Amino acid sequence: MKSKNLSTWALIPIAYLLFSPFSLLVHIFSLTAFQSTLSVAFSFTSLYFMQQCKRDSWLWCFPFAILATLTFLDGVSIIPIGLFWLLTQKRWKDSFIFGGLMILYSVFYFTNFKFSSATQILPAKELVTAVSRNFIGFSGSFAKVISDTHAIKISMFAGFIILVIFFTIAIIGIVKKYNLPSKQSNSFEPIGLLEVSFLRLLASVTMISIGRSSDGSDVILASRFNIYDVCIVILSIILIFSAVKNQRRKLLTTGVAVASFLSCIYMYIKYDSQIALTQSELKADSYNYSKNGVFLHQDINLTDPDPDFYKNCEFPVFFGDETIELWKEKIINHREDNSIKLVQVSGMPSGKYKVSINPILEFTLTNIPDHVPSKKIYLGMADQNAPGKFYLVALACSSSSGFRGLFNKSGEKQMYAGIPAKLSDGDYALGLCWLDGDVPKVTPVNNHISITRQ
Repeated sequence: MKSKNLSTWALIPIAYLLFSPFSLLVHIFSLTAFQSTLSVAFSFTSLYFMQQCKRDSWLWCFPFAILATLTFLDGVSIIPIGLFWLLTQKRWKDSFIFGGLMILYSVFYFTNFKFSSATQILPAKELVTAVSRNFIGFSGSFAKVISDTHAIKISMFAGFIILVIFFTIAIIGIVKKYNLPSKQSNSFEPIGLLEVSFLRLLASVTMISIGRSSDGSDVILASRFNIYDVCIVILSIILIFSAVKNQRRKLLTTGVAVASFLSCIYMYIKYDSQIALTQSELKADSYNYSKNGVFLHQDINLTDPDPDFYKNCEFPVFFGDETIELWKEKIINHREDNSIKLVQVSGMPSGKYKVSINPILEFTLTNIPDHVPSKKIYLGMADQNAPGKFYLVALACSSSSGFRGLFNKSGEKQMYAGIPAKLSDGDYALGLCWLDGDVPKVTPVNNHISITRQ
């Protein structure tokens, strides 16, 4: 900001975007928060110490570069990007030291290296097309907030615009710098921190597009990469601010601040239910795994890890034993009749359940009473033949999501979920469970579910 002579007012749109629900979708999960966010943060910090004005303390770039590589595989891109930047500054000695030490570190880093199970690279013939498409779409995927139906097309268009703007402004800036009399000085820096940080993000986009090439265009829509999308937009905003003349910059800053504020409100409405559901799924699985050894919502495309994997971890307790026992007792022993209907959905798995390695029992719940909340609600499943078995399944409410929930207050509630075939065989009594403050509430469901694993 300071190097681009921007006022503190330019921080307003950046703050709105960085702390929006769009970014929160990444930080709900500790793994993606650690991997993606810290990969970007450590890389940017390493580049910060590579600036000409930080030559006296430039050695600090090494620990932050190493930390970047230890978060996410795309963090490795800080090595070629950092070396390239030092070379453009004609810091030959520093380039030799950085390159030599990083090569030695890379030998250690890649010894016995294996790609994760999520990495599926297409054959070379298909790879170039897939990576090129995903690279452009990923660069503009922040625009997917505008529409779920046309998210990929909008992201492709926005990505093309962002890339054209970046390379145009960057090339013009470099040409201008080379025409300055100071280009022969030791402090000459043809590529600034902002531009090289943008290149670092594009390196991440490239690596993710290659590693997830078999996912097709779904990589553009994945919320786990949202922090990259936000950072690309933020750097684009700063880049545009820096290219605009001072007399117009104030007007532009005000306009972007208003636009980012309105987009933040829009995202709060759009993603509120999704965030609440994700949090509920994590809370439910914290109980399910600690008590039953299964995840019903997390990593449905993978087998559940052995309990020894978590021997040094402690799962947080969101529902105490008294709450669980009250829910279980009322579900099993209820005698009252109600109108709630559970209907099993037949056909192929939908949405996120398509990647499940286990058969999925999908269902909808209708005729839900008005006193039952639309968010943070669970389907309690009590095995009638094994009283110790009790599971929680987070429920999504279709009538409360996004703008539909904002303007459709009187519509019929419908809830839905899917259950992987991981539960013990048995006949399960059901109930809608939630907390009213700290008070456990439950409304039993008449239907039972019989589960038999093949």
